[in-house]
Amino acid sequence: MREVSENSFAVHKSVKIGLLGAALDTGNMGVSALAESAIKCILQRWPEAEITLLDSGRVVREEKLRIGDKILCIKKLPIRLCRNIFLENHFIVLCFYGFLLRLFNGERFSHFCIRRNASLKHILQLNMVADITGGDSFSDIYGMRRFVLGFLRKWLVLLFNKDLVMLPQTYGPFKRRLARAMARHILNRAKLIYSRDKASIKHVNALLGKNNNGKVRFAPDVAFILDAQSHHILILNHRQIYGHGTRLSLA
Repeated sequence: MREVSENSFAVHKSVKIGLLGAALDTGNMGVSALAESAIKCILQRWPEAEITLLDSGRVVREEKLRIGDKILCIKKLPIRLCRNIFLENHFIVLCFYGFLLRLFNGERFSHFCIRRNASLKHILQLNMVADITGGDSFSDIYGMRRFVLGFLRKWLVLLFNKDLVMLPQTYGPFKRRLARAMARHILNRAKLIYSRDKASIKHVNALLGKNNNGKVRFAPDVAFILDAQSHHILILNHRQIYGHGTRLSLA
C-alpha cells in the first residue's frame, strides 16, 4: 500500500479510510479478526488515520476498539441493502446521489447534496477504501446473493471515484460467467490488488489479462499481525453438551 500513500495522501494531514468486507459485530470470529487485523495494518501505515467500517451493523454509530495500547473510535457507516430504501445510508439513495454528482459535477451542487445527506458527506470525504471481502468471499462458491451484495458495495465506492485497494484475500474460483464478468469489472478498476495465496494470483491474472499493469501483488494474510490474547482459564460444562457429567478446566 506504499504506492497509494505516497501519491495520493501527501497533502492530507488526517487520512480517512473506509473498510469494506469486514465487521466487528457479525458473530463470526474469523471476520472480526480480519476487521481488527485490517485496522491494525492501516494504522501501522497511517497512525492518525480515521477509519470507517462500511459493512458493519445496521445503524450509523461509533464504537471503541482497543488496538495494542490505543483506544480507537471507529465509525460504523453500513451501506444498507434492506427494504427501507429511504434510509440515508441505503445503497439506492447513495447510488442516486452518485449519478447526480456525475451528471452535475460542480462544487455548489456537491455542497447542496451533502447538506441533505450526512452519510454521503462522510463517504465523499474518504481518501481511500480498502476491501477484504470476508477473506474468502470474492467468489460465487457461496452463492450469487453474497457475491452480488459485495459487488454492489465495491461498485458504489468506484462510482464516487474512490481509490479501491483490495487487501490480501482469496479470489475465485468463479463457476458462473456473470460472476467472472462482475469480478473483472471490479478488479480492472481497483488501484491495487493484494492476494494471500498464489492460486488466487492466477485467477486474477486470468481475469485481467493484459490489464494487469503490475498491480497484482502477493501479501501474507493480515491476521498474522493480530496481537496475542492473554491466557485465561476456560470452563466447559459437560452437562450443557451431553446432558450430564462434570466440569473440565483447561489451563
